[in-house]
Amino acid sequence: MRGIRAQCGDALGDPSSVVKGLVVGRPVRFSNADTPEDEQRALDRLRASLALAGIEDVIFEYEPVGAAYFYESRLDHDELVLIGDFGGGTSDFCLVRVGPGARRDPSAKRILGTEGVGLAGDVFDGQIVDAVISPRLGKGTTYRSYLDGKEISVPSWLYERVRRWHHLSFLRSRETLRFVKDMRDQCPDPRALSALLHLVEEDLGFDLHRAVEGTKVKLSREDRVNLRFVDDPVEIDLPVSRDDFERWIAGDLELLRGCIDRLLANTGVKASEVDRVFLTGGTSMVPAVRKIFIERFGEDRLRAGDELTSVASGLALRARELRG
Repeated sequence: MRGIRAQCGDALGDPSSVVKGLVVGRPVRFSNADTPEDEQRALDRLRASLALAGIEDVIFEYEPVGAAYFYESRLDHDELVLIGDFGGGTSDFCLVRVGPGARRDPSAKRILGTEGVGLAGDVFDGQIVDAVISPRLGKGTTYRSYLDGKEISVPSWLYERVRRWHHLSFLRSRETLRFVKDMRDQCPDPRALSALLHLVEEDLGFDLHRAVEGTKVKLSREDRVNLRFVDDPVEIDLPVSRDDFERWIAGDLELLRGCIDRLLANTGVKASEVDRVFLTGGTSMVPAVRKIFIERFGEDRLRAGDELTSVASGLALRARELRG
């Protein structure tokens, strides 16, 4: 944030200008925030970090509202639009009235409702890791107990850490590494646990998940691709089909459907009353995600574009409105 703040003056053509206030995007529901206190703690942390960067005047705005402002900037008529913003960790939705008439009427209720769920691209990546990567790192295998020689399953909690790239580093403690080495030494086929140790010791979580994400992106265009990640002794080069991927994320897709249903029910809006559906964020390009909205609203009402920049652009428009 310090670096961004320092660059703003140059971007605005006035190197002497100093950013004092920001409109900052936030998800409708923070990941793993189960109570209002959790939500407030997340906002307090964000506000404190911004203060450390020298920015005290902060307004938080829902990210799908930012996407709505971006979508509205291209309209010459009014619409009731459902915004779907799919990030890395959260999926957020907003029903909002947009257009020149809605802007001109300050008494009109523009935002009818918001909803969110703590899953999106990272969770989808984790499902690929769980199905394709983790079995090649020892998940589902056994080792022989030092005490009585019994076969014991390699504990599944290790692979919960592998599902998220930034959690893999939590396995680098001395005790955990020793535990995995002991299991490897008592494993009939130690190669998989040697691969897991290499990933952890070399801190390759980000590189591994970049390969997984690339596979997910390709599956939005192709029916079958290869997931390849090689860093000796790790050697993964396996086919992944779109059908398999959609089967792995089926439970997550149900959560998305439920979130949309809650938004419509809480606002009293019927699917037939929604003029347009605007989807943004990388995960909005996953065919199985788009299918949810096609089934409910019809393909002719779906709109998309600028999937990776629309929220930031819309937050800038919101800042202009709030700051003048």
